[in-house]
Formats: sequence, structure tokens, C-alpha cells
Amino acid sequence: MKTPLFVLSTLLLTLSSATAQSGLVCDDGTPLRQSISSGGPSAQAPGSLTSIFASNNGFSGNTFDITPNVDIEITGLDFNGSNTAIQYNIDVYYKVGTSVGFEADPLAWTLLASGLSAVCSGTNLPTFVNMAGNGIVLSAGTTYGIYFDSVDYPTGANIQYTNGTGTNEIYSNGDLLLECKTGQGSPAFSGSTFSPRVWNGTIYYDTLSGGGLSYSITGMVAGQAATFSITGAAPNSNCIIGYSLTGAGPINTSFGIVDMTPPISQFPVISSDANGDASFQVNVPPNAAGRTLYTQALNNGNLTNSLAEVVL
Repeated sequence: MKTPLFVLSTLLLTLSSATAQSGLVCDDGTPLRQSISSGGPSAQAPGSLTSIFASNNGFSGNTFDITPNVDIEITGLDFNGSNTAIQYNIDVYYKVGTSVGFEADPLAWTLLASGLSAVCSGTNLPTFVNMAGNGIVLSAGTTYGIYFDSVDYPTGANIQYTNGTGTNEIYSNGDLLLECKTGQGSPAFSGSTFSPRVWNGTIYYDTLSGGGLSYSITGMVAGQAATFSITGAAPNSNCIIGYSLTGAGPINTSFGIVDMTPPISQFPVISSDANGDASFQVNVPPNAAGRTLYTQALNNGNLTNSLAEVVL
């Protein structure tokens, strides 16, 4: 339903007046950025988990804990940023065990992935950053601390988040538990820590359970033969490999979240052997150096991990 123009104008004027009168400031000391566009969690479908997009604070990043119920690989994140003029450089670190107490200890953390986001959508709207192909498997039943950092905060790449209330810090679906912990200052590991704070975002992930279904590519070199391999498939079954040259999605399908942007093409169907292994070779064009192939496979309705392979 579209909002009538006079109603929208009234809302904007009311919001502007309230902000001016409240004098609210974020953890970094800047005026609170508010938006009438806000949202709570989306449907918590397998393949993604959303907290909220309803910020009332912000700084440079967040920490939170995740505990998967199945083996997963994080393929991307949505976050809440305020600067619509730029793309954000995002670093995501992880550690085994809780993040609590380790916010200022860089030696405790390992870089999971770095990514350049899409152009920021604006306050309380999701902005996507691709993390596909990082190769880090987070094991079922293990708690991991996550440190989310906007590298370019000093030049205006602000992160928006929400004050914790004791009832808004925990989110879950059948695959994953998310426990929000802190807001973080800049630079990472040495900026101030504020708690409790609720990270505004979505975690996109692939599940790696069910026999260890796995997908890999070797020899992705221009002018040479690359080998595409699937292991852990159902014995003597068909495997479908899709690919895109456009981007890493994500898009919703009947099989779950797919990390490819349409148009999506398909290689010829290949069959697994009695051990559940399948492979084939593709001749990489000589002029393909520098291109990125976004690809993911399917076996008996189950998606493999996604890959983002740069042709060397």
C-alpha cells in the first residue's frame, strides 16, 4: 500500500522535529541517524538468519556469537550502513569460543573474509557483502565469536546497530543460533566497546551436512583445463553444476539460498560413481584471465558450498 504524500510529509517533519529535540547521539558521538524505513527479522528460512534492521545507535562494527546446529560456511552478510554514497570495505573475523572478553585481543581472531559491499542502501536497509568461497567450515555444536568491522569508518563508512534490551539480542532458526554482544569503535580491536548492542544484519550460509557434500575447482587458469569435482554425493546419482559470470547473488530458490546472480547457466549433467564422487574438465578460454566464475552444484535436491573462482 502506498503512503499518501501528505502523510509521508507529516511523518518526515515529525521525525525531523523529534530528532532535533531529543539530541540523541550514537556511541561514536555523532547525531543518531534515523529512518522511517525499518524492519524486523525476515522469515527465518534455512540458508539465512536475520536479526533486526531498526537502529538507534552506531559506530564502526559489532561482535556476536553464533552456534551452528549443522556444519556451515558463511557466504555473505547484509549489514546496516548509513552512507549511501559509498561501498563499504568489510572485514569479518572469527574465533572458536565466545567473543566476550576478547574484543581488544587481535591475537585471538582469524580473518574469515574481507569484502567490498554493494553501494550502501541506507539506514535500516540491508546492504550485501559477498563472502563466498572463504573455505572456512564452522562445525555443528561449536560456538564461534564473530567480529564485524567497517574498515573505512574513519572516512564515513558508519555502521548502524541497536541498543540491547535483554530481549532483543538472540535470534535462531533450525540451523543457527545468533547471540548479539557488542558495538565496537574504530580501529578494530583497539576502539571502545559498548554492551549490550544488537548487530543489524543477515547471515547467509551454506549447510555442509548430509554426508559431506562438497564442491571444488582446481586449475582455473586461462588456456588450461580446469577440473570441477563433487564429493559426498548420493552414489550413482546426477549432479548439476550451475554458474554465473554476473555475481554472487544471493537469490532464493526452491532448494534454498543460491549464491549466483542471474542469468545462471548450467554445465552438462554429470553422474557420481559408487563412492559418490563426480568430476569433469572444462577448457578455460585463453582470454578469460581476471574473470570471476560464481558457481554452485546440486545433488538430489541438496546444494553444495558455493565458489567464487578467479581465472588466473
